[in-house]
Amino acid sequence: MHRSSADVRSLDSPERQWIAWQADGEFTKNPDIVSLPSGKMLCVFNATDFHWPKEFSRITVIESTDQGRTWGRPRTVHETNPGRGDEERWVTPRLSLLRDGRLVIICDQNDHTHMHERQSPGIYAWWSNDGGESWDGPIPTGVPGIEPDRVRELADGTLLIGTQFTRAATQKLAEAVVRSTDGGQTWGELSIIASDAVHNYCEGAIITLRSGRLACIMRENNHNNYPSYLSFSDDQGHTWTKPVEAPFSGDRPFAGQLADGRTLVTYRNQAGKPGLYAWLGDIESEQGYKVARSGAGATHVVLRDAPEGSDDAIDRSDPGVSLESDCLRLQNGTDNVARYMLLPPESFTSEVRFDCDIQVEGPDDVPAATVQIARIGLQLSIAPNSLSAGGYERRNHPSFHRNVDMRSKRQVSIRSSGGLLEILVDGEVLLPTLVLRETLWDRSFFGNGPDHGGTARWFRAEYTVNNPTEPAHSWQWDAGSGQFPNQYEIDRWLEVDYNSNPRPDHGYSSWIEYPDGEIFLIDYTNEESPPGKALIKGYRLRAEDFDG
Repeated sequence: MHRSSADVRSLDSPERQWIAWQADGEFTKNPDIVSLPSGKMLCVFNATDFHWPKEFSRITVIESTDQGRTWGRPRTVHETNPGRGDEERWVTPRLSLLRDGRLVIICDQNDHTHMHERQSPGIYAWWSNDGGESWDGPIPTGVPGIEPDRVRELADGTLLIGTQFTRAATQKLAEAVVRSTDGGQTWGELSIIASDAVHNYCEGAIITLRSGRLACIMRENNHNNYPSYLSFSDDQGHTWTKPVEAPFSGDRPFAGQLADGRTLVTYRNQAGKPGLYAWLGDIESEQGYKVARSGAGATHVVLRDAPEGSDDAIDRSDPGVSLESDCLRLQNGTDNVARYMLLPPESFTSEVRFDCDIQVEGPDDVPAATVQIARIGLQLSIAPNSLSAGGYERRNHPSFHRNVDMRSKRQVSIRSSGGLLEILVDGEVLLPTLVLRETLWDRSFFGNGPDHGGTARWFRAEYTVNNPTEPAHSWQWDAGSGQFPNQYEIDRWLEVDYNSNPRPDHGYSSWIEYPDGEIFLIDYTNEESPPGKALIKGYRLRAEDFDG
């Protein structure tokens, strides 16, 4: 394998990814797999006509006897037909194998009729005692909310279902867990895993770690650079720690511990390129927000079973981004967009400080670099001869323009505190303005854009946020370290499958590790399917894909 130092690893080989299931006229989504003692593998998914079913939604089971390479024997567990008057439709089925040999599918119904804590429960269960040949159900569980996690079994036989719902007090999504102590006949005690007035916690994956702790890995539905979040329980799920930032950002995480003790998490990436991503590490010790790169020019190295230097080993160098001895050089161009994504402030009342040393070249009045800070609505454009500051929402604060020579190395600073926003160059306030109100969500970043020209050299960057209720956040980077701003992403994330569809839809994955260390992963995607439809793909990877 040959890789340039700016690249994130990517899995790209016909031998390691393939179409596992596709049906004409169907949008097949949200697959979940288990392996039976016989070696047979079962997969449950929702077969619909579109992502949001219009005519039909079928909870469907298929099976594989060759470790996921091929699938067959499709059979419908339950079907609803909104096109023929059914008020409900199925959304995301989940499949579990319990220690007593029973299989259980759980699935939620319409989001908007069951996602509030004051609405009726809409999660149902089906049980099988014959390896999935027949199913009893649907049986109402009484569990509130939508998008349930799999049924998880604790050492004492207690069963857990993770769920999410909107709380009236905050009008934000909360992640919760409901338990059964009678083998799933009834579901009783509900415990809140994560809930506050800032975040939308949802789609939690609960796993039992070898340490005995429970971990819940959650989607954060505000998006716009918020990462996934982690909570832990030391009393079998009755109480949970305050959520902390995960070192990755993704929707609908699926997690488990590998044989070597590390935790593998697969997810729909929300930090940069759209696709199915994976992270491998120690979930109990590796925490905190990590800067990622977004933009049209982001490149990824290809993992191939070929010797370094051979014709099959591809080096995708990135002409738009280079790390020099004392700076990060961004060469602007439509195909060379590079934005380094920052954690957003909690609100427009947060205190924000951003400092950088930068030098730009190119045509006058053409931006060569940009810094954008969400919630306060600031977009600062840096051209060789000027600085321009305005709101990406025009109503937030007036625009300002100052002539200043940026062709030599200058220190540019942003200060926002108590409603006063100031832009400084080498310590002098050049652009004073006010933050009038909260702005709509957008991303915070520094870097460039498709309309930029010339070249920008970034020597260092520092970013600090003090929030009203959330913990303070601080991040520093210096080119002299020899690392890219997104070095953690480069070193630790794996792009399993990039989705080039203009409206990408994918990322509800599931996987199994075999005794030889190979991992079979399954997901749905609309990348290689007819318009408006989706198929299921299979992937094979190993822990070694994350190393080196």
